[in-house]
Amino acid sequence: MISQGVVLREPGLERHRALGRKLEVISCAVEPLLNLVYHRRSLRVECYIVLLILAEILL
Repeated sequence: MISQGVVLREPGLERHRALGRKLEVISCAVEPLLNLVYHRRSLRVECYIVLLILAEILL
C-alpha cells in the first residue's frame, strides 16, 4: 500500500527535467555572448567596407 504523500514517478523523468532546466540556464547565459561576438564581427566587416570605399576613392 502506498501512503497518500508518496507520488510514484518515472526514475528518469526528474533527471530529464533537471537537465532541461540546466540547459535553459546555459542557453540564456550564452545567448548574450554570442550576440556580442556577432555584432563585433558585423562592425569589423562594416569598417573594412568603409576602408575599401575610401581606398577606391583615393585611387
